[in-house]
Amino acid sequence: MLDTMAQQLINSLTTSIIYKADLGLGGNSNNATMEELDVPLGLDITPVMASTDTNVLEVKIQVAGNSIQGKVIREAGIYKDDGDGTKTLIHRANFSGIGPIASDETLEIFLIMEVA
Repeated sequence: MLDTMAQQLINSLTTSIIYKADLGLGGNSNNATMEELDVPLGLDITPVMASTDTNVLEVKIQVAGNSIQGKVIREAGIYKDDGDGTKTLIHRANFSGIGPIASDETLEIFLIMEVA
């Protein structure tokens, strides 16, 4: 029964919500009350959302290096597009710095989330 519920939640997350992503330069620890990345770059990235297992959601954020050239990326955020020009942060991940990024590179970040 749990597997069916988790799968339905994952399916809903991957098909019925429009998502955006952004990267940031900040990287301190997560705080549940945060409504934005620490130091957002203001990128308008459409992530690829995919169910990889019964209860696992994989989010792929891909950005061309010329958009973040010379930057060290330390955080990524997934947002729900509210449809009125605003967005709501639904997940933030901080990590050790990646970069600096060259203009001819492509940065791919994968976030794996489990619905238990």
